[in-house]
Amino acid sequence: MAVVFFVLFVLELLTRAIYYIDPTRKKTAPAAAATEAPVVAATAAAPEERGDDLEIIAVIAAAIAAMGESGGRISVIRRLDGTAWTQVGRLDAVNARTQMY
Repeated sequence: MAVVFFVLFVLELLTRAIYYIDPTRKKTAPAAAATEAPVVAATAAAPEERGDDLEIIAVIAAAIAAMGESGGRISVIRRLDGTAWTQVGRLDAVNARTQMY
């Protein structure tokens, strides 16, 4: 048991040494350049052009009605933010839920 704690202690010392010797740690000088970057990014972000939202909502509602399997009512249609990974995760959760019942 003492060997395990000794090895853990050595690993702790090693990680602390790496923290202080780390060559990839950022210096304090680039902090001035970091303040200018968000200003450029904020001005570069332009609002996304969206087409006729009512037409898109009508198409989505028609597609859901064409499925005809549920007697539910559409209450809200909104754009979901996120990457493709998040959308795949949502679809997996919905599919898993429908397979359970």
